[in-house]
Amino acid sequence: MGIDKRLLAGVAAALAVLVVAGVVLVRWAADRTTVHTIDGLSVEAPAGVDVALTRAEPPTELPGLPFMTPVGTFTDVAAGELPDGRHARLTLSYPDTLSAEEVDALYALRHDGERWHPLPPISVDPRERTVTVATDVFSTWGLGTWRFRERVDAFVDEIANQFSSDGIFSAIGGLTATPPTEHCPVLPLTLLVDTSEFVDDAIVCTRFRREDESRQTYDLFLSNTKGFPVELTLPDGVTYQEVRPAPSNAYSRMIRLARMLHTGNRTVVLPGGGMLKLQVDAAKLPHVDQGRAAVQGRLDVVTPVLELATAALQLATPLEPDDEVVQTIAKAQQMMDVVGCVADAAQQFVEKGERTLKALEGWFIATLATCSPAVEALAKAFGQALTDYVYRKLRPEAFPELLQNAGRFVNVFNRVKVLWENAHVVTQVAAFMREALTNGPVGYRLSLARQDPPLNLLDRVLPPPGTEMYLVEPDLQEFYAVERRYGTAARWPAIGHACQDQLPVRWQDSYVDRTDRRQLYLLANQSRTDGRMNDVSTRAYVAHVPPEQRDTVKSFFTNLLGVTRCTHTEDRSRTDATAFDVGEWPALAVGFHTRWSPYASEPSEGSMVAAYDERGYVVVLEAHRGSIFTDSYNQPEVSEEQMAAALRDALGYLGHRADAMLGTRFAPN
Repeated sequence: MGIDKRLLAGVAAALAVLVVAGVVLVRWAADRTTVHTIDGLSVEAPAGVDVALTRAEPPTELPGLPFMTPVGTFTDVAAGELPDGRHARLTLSYPDTLSAEEVDALYALRHDGERWHPLPPISVDPRERTVTVATDVFSTWGLGTWRFRERVDAFVDEIANQFSSDGIFSAIGGLTATPPTEHCPVLPLTLLVDTSEFVDDAIVCTRFRREDESRQTYDLFLSNTKGFPVELTLPDGVTYQEVRPAPSNAYSRMIRLARMLHTGNRTVVLPGGGMLKLQVDAAKLPHVDQGRAAVQGRLDVVTPVLELATAALQLATPLEPDDEVVQTIAKAQQMMDVVGCVADAAQQFVEKGERTLKALEGWFIATLATCSPAVEALAKAFGQALTDYVYRKLRPEAFPELLQNAGRFVNVFNRVKVLWENAHVVTQVAAFMREALTNGPVGYRLSLARQDPPLNLLDRVLPPPGTEMYLVEPDLQEFYAVERRYGTAARWPAIGHACQDQLPVRWQDSYVDRTDRRQLYLLANQSRTDGRMNDVSTRAYVAHVPPEQRDTVKSFFTNLLGVTRCTHTEDRSRTDATAFDVGEWPALAVGFHTRWSPYASEPSEGSMVAAYDERGYVVVLEAHRGSIFTDSYNQPEVSEEQMAAALRDALGYLGHRADAMLGTRFAPN
C-alpha cells in the first residue's frame, strides 16, 4: 500500500516549522537577560547569571588619574561567569549638578584590584542622567569626569619650563640639547660623507652593517645637538631605521608614522636633541668620481604644528591609545588630510623666505586656522577609534550607540583647542626654534658617495702618531737615512722572498697602490719605565690587489699555509723561513721567522706576518728587535716567541681597524 506523497510533504513542512520555531526559541532563551538594580546602578546580565550589588565607598583620590574627579555613587558588582561571547550592560546615574561640559567628559571607572581604569561610555542619556557601558568583567564601578581644563594648565606649565622627548613635543629638544650618540672610533673609508653643508655641530657616525656579508650597506647615525627639528628628504639608497630616544608618547609616534606614510617613507624628522639611524646601500649611490647623492634638509615647521594639533587630542582624554590605534589613525585619510594641509602651508612659508620669530608665530596660528576643519575631522575619527579599541573584545559593531561617543569627544577636543590657543602655547613653541631662524641656513645638505676601493686613503688604516699603544715615526726622511746607514730594515725580505718561487709574479707588482711606509712601535713590554725604546718594532703595509691578480695572490697565500719551513737561494745569498702560528685568524693569515745572509753566514733575523682578505686587501707586518734606529750591535735579546706575540698583537690591532674602515674580515669573529 503506497503512502500519499501529499501527506509526506505536509509532514515535512510541519517538521520544518517545528525546527525553525525551536531555533527561535533557543535563540530567544539564549538572549534573555535579567536586570539587577541598586540605587544609582543597574546591571543587565544574561539570564541565569547571579549578580550581587553592594554599595562601595567612593575613592578620595584616583592614583594614575590625577585629573579625574569621582562623581556619584560607587558599587561593588559581583557575578557568576558569563556565557561565551556574552556581556553585561551597566547603567550608572550621575548627579544633576554636573554641567554639560562635565557630562561630555564623563567616563566609567572600573577598579581591577590594583588601579582604576577609565572607560568611555557606549551611550549617555542626558534626560535620564545615565551613562551606559558594556563589560565582561565585574568589580567596583563608578563614574568620573575628566578635568581637562586643569590638564591644559599643567601642560602649559610643562612647555613653559622645558620640552621633553617623552612629552607631547618630542621633535623639539628644549633649551639644552644633548642627543644620544653612537661611538665610532674609526669611520669606513669606502663611504664618503660630507657634512660641510649640514646642521652645525651635528655628530655623524658611520659603520658597516655586520649582518651584510657583502659589506655594501652601512649604518649612518645623525645626532642633532641643536634644539630645533630638521626635516630630511632621503635619496635612493638611504632608508629610515629608527629614532632615539624613541618617544614613549603614542601621539608623537603617530605623527612620525603619518609623515613617513604621506611621503612614501622619503621624509623623516631629525628631532632637536635626538638621533636618527639610517641605512645606506652603497650599491645605489654614485661613485665618488661620478657625483654625489644628497640627504636634503630644512627647518621642520610641519611636525610642531602637527604636535600642536594632536596635543589637543591627548589633553582631551585620559585614555592612552595602543599601537593598534596609532597605526589605524596614522594611516587614516583624515590624518593624511591634516598632514597634507600643513605640508602645503609649510612649503609656502619656506618659499616666502621670512625667517623671523614673528613670522613663524604668525604662520603657526594661520596654519592651525586653515587646517582646523581637517583637524576636527581627525578628532572625530580618533575618538571613534579610541572607543572601538576599548570595546574591541566585545565587538564594537554590536553597539551602534558608540557613534555618539565620537561627538562628545569632539566637543571636549574643541574646548581644549581653544584653551591652549589662548594660553600662548604657539609663542612658546616658536621660541624654542629661534636659533634655526636667526642662524641656520635656508636648507641643509648631507652628501654621500661610494669610494671603493679607497686607494688614496689606505694609509689612514695605519694609526696616526700617538694612537693607543702605537707611535708613528712622522719623519720618513730620517728613517730612510737610518735605513741607508745601518741597512737593517733594507735587509728584511718582503713577503714572498723566503719562498719566492711559489709566486709567479713579483709581490710588489701585484699592488695597485702601496701606502707610505710608516713605523709602528708596539709597546711589547709595557712594564718598562726607563724611557728606552721598546723591545720590538713593527713595520706595517696596507695594500689592495686588483681583481685580475687576486687568484694569483690567493694561491700564493694558500701555498704558504702548507709550508712550515723553506729556503730560498739566489747567487750567494740565502734566506731561511720558519712558519709560526698566528692564532685564531682567517685561513689566509700566515707568519714566518726569517734568517737572511748575503754570504750564508752572520745572518740577520726578522719576523713577518701577512693576511689576505677576499675583498683584495692585504696587511703585511714586519718586526725586528729594538727600534728602527737600533743598530745591529745593540739590539735587545728577544725570542722568536716574543716576536710572534708582538706581531699577533699588531695584526689584531691593525686587522680590527681595517675591518672597520675597509669592510674586510681580518679579525676573528
